[in-house]
Amino acid sequence: MATPLVSVAILGSDSTHTKLFAEILSSESVDVGAHVKIKSLWGEDQNQAYQQARLCGLEQNAKSILHALDGVDLALVLGRFGGSHYVPAHIALSNGVPTFVDKPFTSNFTQANDLIELAQKNGVYLASASALRFANEIKLIPNKIDDGPLFLTAFAPANCIDLGSDSRLDSVFFYGIHALEMLLQVVGSSISEFSVTSDEISVSATIRHKRGEAFIHLFRGVNEFYQVNWCNRVEANSVQIQLDGSYNVNLLQGLIKSCLEKTVLVDHANTLLAIKILGEMEKADLITRGLA
Repeated sequence: MATPLVSVAILGSDSTHTKLFAEILSSESVDVGAHVKIKSLWGEDQNQAYQQARLCGLEQNAKSILHALDGVDLALVLGRFGGSHYVPAHIALSNGVPTFVDKPFTSNFTQANDLIELAQKNGVYLASASALRFANEIKLIPNKIDDGPLFLTAFAPANCIDLGSDSRLDSVFFYGIHALEMLLQVVGSSISEFSVTSDEISVSATIRHKRGEAFIHLFRGVNEFYQVNWCNRVEANSVQIQLDGSYNVNLLQGLIKSCLEKTVLVDHANTLLAIKILGEMEKADLITRGLA
């Protein structure tokens, strides 16, 4: 059977994932189940997009989103911040282009729901995920129904302190999405209720799911780290995610396979739930800090 060819447009040039994802998808040493060609790149900042295009080995960058989407099989929306995802994703889906949106899917629930409804209406593939859903350490957490009750706690930063002074780095969406999506990857979308709390140093959520409870604690002013503690009736353990980038390879391998086979990478309900919970955590955090 011939190896399928997947032509890709990258929408967004301000993230380190732009070059990183292009390198992984183009690498001969990484098997994504297809030959991937990065055909085009678009970014809001044309000078930045030009530099990224050169780093990705492209002769030129696209002058518009529609130009970038012309003749491609998959759009990767890779802007660094969730607030930049809605417009390019909406344009791609409106034009029938299968689309992946990097974390966080969007910066609010209304936009997330709108994109999912648009994809379903047009019958277009849409996926969004934090790569940490696919971290090797998360795969080790037992998740069988017959193991009985399951309790998890995830820890991560509430803000980013090492990538500059952009105010958007102060949002719980930037790093918190990783921790929350790791939990939801394990417990699924059957959430009966959740509640959030916040104080000067942290913002937290308690999530009741069909097999027990999950907790997420985000701490302000700490370096990037992700840890998940879990226990069931058989055993208890703790895993810290090694920030070695292997999860990015896992994500992209799963994404290309999912897109080609038209299967589900991450259930839309699960993606939407992540944005809903994180939005409430963000609101609580802003109120605590007197910013809302």
